[in-house]
Amino acid sequence: MLQQSKPDDYVIATGETHSVREFLDEAFGYAKLDWKKYVEVDKRYFRPTEVDCLVGDSTKARHILGWKPKVNFRSLVHKWLILTWNWFAVSSKVLRALLPENEFLER
Repeated sequence: MLQQSKPDDYVIATGETHSVREFLDEAFGYAKLDWKKYVEVDKRYFRPTEVDCLVGDSTKARHILGWKPKVNFRSLVHKWLILTWNWFAVSSKVLRALLPENEFLER
């Protein structure tokens, strides 16, 4: 993309669509948890004019750049979880080192 002689816009997408529920099923399933015990659905936050289906079309990137997705939805969710868990693990160690114990527990 950066090596092109002329700047242009490209959509980078798998062409797949997934619901928030599918994401929750995959993420919590990977952690062996039932998301329904941890997530509340509040219809006040639903978008009133939501489109039924959003899918990225990466045809241009595929044809011009020869790009294609290398990570599927399931792998992406698992990678995201592992990175997030690692980030929290490191962050909590840093916070514990910087804050007195009772102050850390209150936050």
